[in-house]
Formats: sequence, C-alpha cells, structure tokens
Amino acid sequence: MSQVRIKISSSNITETVVDAVWDGRITHKLERDRIYHLSSLKSEITLYGDDFTLVEGLADDCERISVVVEVFCGGSWVEHSWSGYFTKFDCKFDYVRCSLTAKVKTDDLYDCLLKEWNDEINIYSGTGSTIVTRAFAGTYIAGQGCCKYCSPSFTLAPCNDFSLTDYCAQPVVVTQPSSGYCAGQYLVTTCYHRVLGVGTPTTPPPYGDPGDWTYISGNDWWRCPDFSEITVGVLQYGRRFDAVLEYLVAQTGCGLTVRSHFFGINATHAAAPSNDAYTYADEHYQDLTVHQKSDVKRPDSTNPSLSFIWDMKLKDLLADLQTIFNVFWKIDGTSLIIEHVSYFGQTAGGDYSTRKMPRTLEYDSEAPNKEVFVWSDRQCSTVFEGDPIEYDCGNGEVERRVTLFSTDVGFIRSEQNHDIISDENFVLVSNKLDGSDYWVSNFNRALGWQNLHDNLHRHYRPFTSGSLNGSSETFLSTQAIKKQPSFTVPNCCDSGFDPGDYVTTPLGNGTVQEATENLKQDTVELQLNY
Repeated sequence: MSQVRIKISSSNITETVVDAVWDGRITHKLERDRIYHLSSLKSEITLYGDDFTLVEGLADDCERISVVVEVFCGGSWVEHSWSGYFTKFDCKFDYVRCSLTAKVKTDDLYDCLLKEWNDEINIYSGTGSTIVTRAFAGTYIAGQGCCKYCSPSFTLAPCNDFSLTDYCAQPVVVTQPSSGYCAGQYLVTTCYHRVLGVGTPTTPPPYGDPGDWTYISGNDWWRCPDFSEITVGVLQYGRRFDAVLEYLVAQTGCGLTVRSHFFGINATHAAAPSNDAYTYADEHYQDLTVHQKSDVKRPDSTNPSLSFIWDMKLKDLLADLQTIFNVFWKIDGTSLIIEHVSYFGQTAGGDYSTRKMPRTLEYDSEAPNKEVFVWSDRQCSTVFEGDPIEYDCGNGEVERRVTLFSTDVGFIRSEQNHDIISDENFVLVSNKLDGSDYWVSNFNRALGWQNLHDNLHRHYRPFTSGSLNGSSETFLSTQAIKKQPSFTVPNCCDSGFDPGDYVTTPLGNGTVQEATENLKQDTVELQLNY
C-alpha cells in the first residue's frame, strides 16, 4: 500500500498538508464520440479539526482552494498529474463534529474550456477584416455585343450581329411587347459574356478546369462562365474561418492556442498522416470563410446583416466541425489540437495478455444502423444532401444535424428558395485564392455531403462495412464498440499510467473507456472497449 497525502492552498491559506478522509481513487472517463478523458476524484474529501477551521475561517465564500495529491514513491513525495479545487460554496459543514465535506472539481484546461464554451460570443468584430469572395477567379465581362430580333414564334436561338468569337452567349431573353418594336411578336435579345484569366502563352490560368480555357494572345485566356457561377455571384461581408475559430477560443480566457494541420492553423505540432483526408483538406479547406446567411441570400442588398445576429458558441462550432469534417479535438499542454480523426493514434500502454480476466464482450446497443447527415437548413440540392451512411446491423437511425452552417450557396442564393431557407445562422464556403482575391471553389461542392463522406467519413465508423454514397464500402477504421467487463490490475506509482494509451489483453488491443486509479492500493480498474 502506498502513502498518499493531500495538500491545500489559497490566497489566504499557505500550502498545508491536511488529514483528509477520502478513498484515494481518481477516475478517467472517455465520453462518447470524444478522444480525450476527463479526470475527477471518485469521492468527496472530508476535513476535520484544524483543517476544518482553516477552511471555515475564510472570509470569502468564493475563495478558490487548490488541491494537490502526492504519492510517496521511490523515497520521496511525488505530485500526481491530477489537481483540483473547491470553494466554501462546494462544502457541507458539520459544526457539531467540526468537519466539512468538499466536492472537489478538476483543475485543468478541459475544466476551463468546458465551463466557457457555452457562452454566446459575437464574432462580428475581432475576427479580422471582412472578406469578399466571388464565384470564380478571373475577370468577368458581360453585356457585350447585345443584339435583338423579332420572331413570329417562341425561340431561344441567339443572334450574333457583331460576329463575336471570343465570347459566349448569356441566357437569351424573350419578351412579347404589346406595342412598338416587335409588337405582337416575340422579341429575342442576346448579349455575350466571358471570363478572362492570366496564364502563360502555353499554360492556361491555374484555376478552374484547364480544358475550359481558350488562348487569346500574350498571357490572356478566356472561357465561358457557367450559369451556376453567375447565380452564386459575389459574397460580401465574410470572415475567415480560422479567425473566427481562434477568436472564440481566445474568448474563453483559458490561454489555449489553436493548432490544426487539417485547417492550416498554427500547424507546428506533430505532422499529419499522408492520407486522402488530409490531401483533400489541403486542397479545399485552407481558406474557408464564414458568411451570415442573410448576406448570402441577398448579396446585392445595401443593408448587410447587423452585428447582433453574428453570435456563435464555441461548443456548437466544435460539434459542427466533428459532424461535417469528422474532426475531433483534444488539449495537449496549452494547445487545442483540432484534427481529422485519422490523426489521433494510440501508443502502447500496459500489456496484460497473460493475466486472467473476463473474456467476454458485449456490443454497444447504441451503435446505429443508419447515420443521416443534415445541414442547418434541411433543403438543399442533391450533391449537398447526400445519402445516409448505412450498416447491415445496429439499432435505429441517428440524425447528425449541423447547428450553425449550411453550404449550398447556389440553392441559398436562388430567390425561389428564399421562403424555405432561414436568415439565421451561417454559410461556410470553401475558397481558392488568386493572389489576395477569394473565389468559391467548384460551387462549394467540397462542402457537400457526397464529397465530405467520400473523402473524410470512411474513418471511425461503428462497423467495418456498410453503404456510403449508395455504394458498398469497407471502412478504413472503426469505433471501439465491443465492451469488456471491468478488471483490476496492479499499477505502481511510477508506472506513468496514461488512459489515452491502448491496453493489450487476451482479447486484443483495447481502448480505455474508464480507468479508476486506486492510489492507496497501487491498482487500476480498467473498462476497455475493442
């Protein structure tokens, strides 16, 4: 049995070893769909006599009292990685027995973040300069070579009175004048447009499909605009996504630095894997912008969205990133690591493959047989709607709905859809950069469920196979959904136990769902999933 002691301190209490009564257990628990463990004391602590008087005598009921656990290990007292705090407000006082019982909270950056992330933060200011993003790169020229003619019958045949060759026709406009020119007939009007881009005499511009460009002279090239590009138009008043994310994290006051290879933010931490998810992210998610949805619905309005509707919760944003991109987060030191699930591997922990233990497994009854992914606005076009991810077994259907964002810019822009698209919340846009100019990448299709599922959601599925985008698939990685009963093993004070490591047993390599260290008994109770 190890010797264990508790120290307390505060602004008015010098560090003091107290004679605390508690069970000596610290629990580490992995919440569903998380990759980090939250730690806590298994029981309350009770203080008597002088220790009771020390705390009870504090004038400020809200004074924070720090708690440190030490274990006598290798001939000296060693501080455990867990630490906590309480106030008088967290205590129950017994003045007959001169005792108090305190509910001690964990003192770490998870505690800080989870206390603050539910606050509504206004992102209208503090997130950098506004961003204007266009439907395409290059220079758009329209309304050229306009001509018209009369027709006795309805027709969409364009005219080209000026014999333009380096242009293409805009949509033909047909009217029926009641008087004047073409009265009683159809008036057919045609204008011409094009997109100009800069390349080299032998290489087309480095944006869009190279096969769409036609050489003019010098370094100039042209191509026909797609009608959908014209529909998207120019989106003003955006904010860079990375600026929004970093601002929300800064407002927690926890001192965390956002780091992400996936989104290209302060990426100085351990390198990302070389896989399709990161290749796709590097191509499409480095210059995301956030736009208030009413500004996207009405991009030509002279009255942009007001600041008070630019409110956002960090909790909602992180949840949406997980739903959309299969991106998870954890804290490492003072870094908030936000990466695709394929980034987070486990290292080897304890090996108990020769120990006797329960060799039974039970499947998680909450594993679904269908996952349905939905944007903030349910209505959207086919590419953005996608198909459910389905499995051959499991229980029921789970809807994974995005709280803050929609992404089908063309659908949102279309006036015929305005009645079914809310003004509330935001539009997330994937951009390319042409110098300092932003342009929407491929109609924002990289943020449609079909492409998201195909490139990012083949990992971390509940079962090894199923249906993705309507086709049978073998997935690249699975969740640990097979539960083993708890078992207890020795755990020396110098073992360096880490609940994030995988544990080897006769059943294979298991993920720690819950671990309870008993510091007084030198044991750890483990509940693993496989």
